[in-house]
Amino acid sequence: MSDTAQPATLQWTGQMANDVASSSGPATNTKLIATPAALELSGPLGTYRIPREQVVRLHRGQFYPWLFAGFRIRHQAAGLPHNLQFCPNETPSRAVLSALKGLGYPAA
Repeated sequence: MSDTAQPATLQWTGQMANDVASSSGPATNTKLIATPAALELSGPLGTYRIPREQVVRLHRGQFYPWLFAGFRIRHQAAGLPHNLQFCPNETPSRAVLSALKGLGYPAA
């Protein structure tokens, strides 16, 4: 028998912000899906897929819009908003960053 283990997939619901706007409230259906290969942030502002090798750093978010409660996704992916942020609804950002670090992402 061969080991056919699937890569870990983690998912959180929350809110997102980009260079132009932010979503708010639990009904926005915003999700952050993480695999060892990529992050996918999707919600009412769009869907953004960032390959892991293009993620530069994950760290505490800016003052706007959630008073530092979310985290910023710094990346080098062409064609995506420069300023992407995510604020989880039910999980502390530090716990999400720790889980992402476990998948190999450069989380502070």
